[in-house]
Amino acid sequence: CLVIEQTAESRPRLTVEARSTLLAEHVSAVLARARHNDRILFLRLWQTLGHGAEWFHGRRLAKTLAALAGVVLVIAALWLVPYDYRVTGKGKLMPVRRHQIFAPENGEVIEVFVHGGDKVKNDQKLLQLRNEQLAAELNENVSKLEQANQQVVSSGHEADAAAKEGDHPGMLRAAAARRKAQIEFDGLSEIVKIQKERVDSLLIRAPIDGRVASFQLEETLKNRPVQQGELLLEDMDESGPWRLELEVEGSRMGHVLRAWNASPDHKLDVEFIPATALESTFTATLDSISTHSAVSNDQSNIFEMHASTDASKIPDKWIGAEVRAKINCGPRSLGYVLFGDVVEFIRQKLWL
Repeated sequence: CLVIEQTAESRPRLTVEARSTLLAEHVSAVLARARHNDRILFLRLWQTLGHGAEWFHGRRLAKTLAALAGVVLVIAALWLVPYDYRVTGKGKLMPVRRHQIFAPENGEVIEVFVHGGDKVKNDQKLLQLRNEQLAAELNENVSKLEQANQQVVSSGHEADAAAKEGDHPGMLRAAAARRKAQIEFDGLSEIVKIQKERVDSLLIRAPIDGRVASFQLEETLKNRPVQQGELLLEDMDESGPWRLELEVEGSRMGHVLRAWNASPDHKLDVEFIPATALESTFTATLDSISTHSAVSNDQSNIFEMHASTDASKIPDKWIGAEVRAKINCGPRSLGYVLFGDVVEFIRQKLWL
């Protein structure tokens, strides 16, 4: 229905009626076309696709094809180009040859002969402990040993005298007493020997040539009681081989183990940067991996591993210096090297 309003005259003018007829035909055609288009399923989608297809004409077509080619090349490179995948770990630089020195007995540290950082020689005095109870027991047993020895000697004299007098029963009694005293003497001798060794062990000596790696020994040990088995200090040989003692997160160990098992000699290349020489990168060889996991200070699951290195090339190396290491786990696709950790993180956090 087309409604035309005319306010000036009561009857429609001829021109208005003719024009209205023409206008009605145009409006009818437009409405019919609109109703036809409205019946098309997913019309908005086809319109959007049509607008997008306009970009594929003329110069825009060339630009679009160039952009698509670039995207394809990038995806192909990420998929096909190999690159070394490296697992990061942290740890410290330590001498291989070292000894932890523990308290051999309960006692008190009465003398400290060295300071932290001192170089020491093998068998050099380090600490002197005192155990008064052990010393008293030794003195008591030494006295008993002397008495047993005197008993052995006197019983022997009695046996000799009885033999000269022909007193056979007396000789047997003296011989039995001598035998008993000898057994007691032998037992006490073993006890005194062991106790002397225990007393001698209270003077603690350096087991190897090296450096005292413990700190503030005077403040932490002197005139302080210690328990048997308590760690007192460490002696480390700086002139021998060194190694990296690394910790790797348990979630990264799959890459390391696959590369480790694939290696014929079970060795992997390692690059590391020590905290004492941040401007340089050094190399090492991973040669041992712990057979079980451990728990780090922050309660995370880790695996411990060792990597040998030529420490002579490291300037200003220091015992226990922190290191950051990268373990080469073999070639993987460039895309996995760049984004594999992100994918693994998402899987760990969102996998149900």
